[in-house]
Amino acid sequence: MLIQKRYYKWDDSKFEFPIKLGQTKSELVNSGLITEIKDAETGKTNYTGVNGTPWRINFHNDLVDQIWFNHENDFIYNTLDLKDEVMRNGEKALQARFEIIDELTNKNPELKDFEGKQVLYVVLGDFVIRMIALIDKK
Repeated sequence: MLIQKRYYKWDDSKFEFPIKLGQTKSELVNSGLITEIKDAETGKTNYTGVNGTPWRINFHNDLVDQIWFNHENDFIYNTLDLKDEVMRNGEKALQARFEIIDELTNKNPELKDFEGKQVLYVVLGDFVIRMIALIDKK
């Protein structure tokens, strides 16, 4: 399988989803939008959206700094299902809507490379979106 990783500048304003980068953990837990999952082996706590969408939510200082969607989750941006659009029109569907961040492309950056940026991270497998993450390291 051909794996490609792409990094684009992200703007939350057209993303129609109730969980946003920068929201507090307590706000999301209290609203019932996310659930806590404890790993029995490691004891580590992970968070996921209700019904598994999004697949995983990560926090830094109790603020959402990563939202991960897997291949089973819908990803609606500006009323368009981005995964379906990429299936029909290929990677140019992403390039038409988002500005690529060249300095991160073709690298395997660590999270420190995202400092000061909101990033749309897309993993394509055989030209199909396999995973999407929204990352905020402001």
